[in-house]
Amino acid sequence: MNLKKIVMDAVEIFKLNEKTIKSVSASKDAFTAGALILVIAGIASAIGSFNLTGIIANPIMLFIGSFIWVGILYLFAWLFGGKGSYMEYWKPLSHSAIVSWISVIPFIGAVIAGILGLWNIVVAVKVTQIVHKLSLGKSIAVVLIPILILIAIAILLVLVVGAAIFAALAGGMMQ
Repeated sequence: MNLKKIVMDAVEIFKLNEKTIKSVSASKDAFTAGALILVIAGIASAIGSFNLTGIIANPIMLFIGSFIWVGILYLFAWLFGGKGSYMEYWKPLSHSAIVSWISVIPFIGAVIAGILGLWNIVVAVKVTQIVHKLSLGKSIAVVLIPILILIAIAILLVLVVGAAIFAALAGGMMQ
């Protein structure tokens, strides 16, 4: 496993290189490479945010979170008729976490990683299209539907918590 090749593959995936997406998807070494990218991303974010406990927790959470998120995307891809396997899908998507390495820079790194991370939506669409052999429209739906569901849940949660706080404050004023 060559770190330079891992980084180059990750950058090419980030640039939507179809050939690299296909080769990483099929590679036996790409699982280890993807896991390494996630671990380094977790450590980088912990260092950049001065979070010592995050040096252990962040890589674990990123690794587990990536499996859950790709599992959700895989389910939607399957519902839309996707042909790829779960691991063929996870390997190139895990490589796209390389943008999080920039979060090692205190304060501004997390902001830059967040902005660059938005491109990962486009990367996920392209990877979905290639790995699952779906049309562009179906690939967009596979990626955006879970994101929109999460946004709706977040809005609902904010409204419920806000209503509960308002009710508690209003109840205290009535007494």
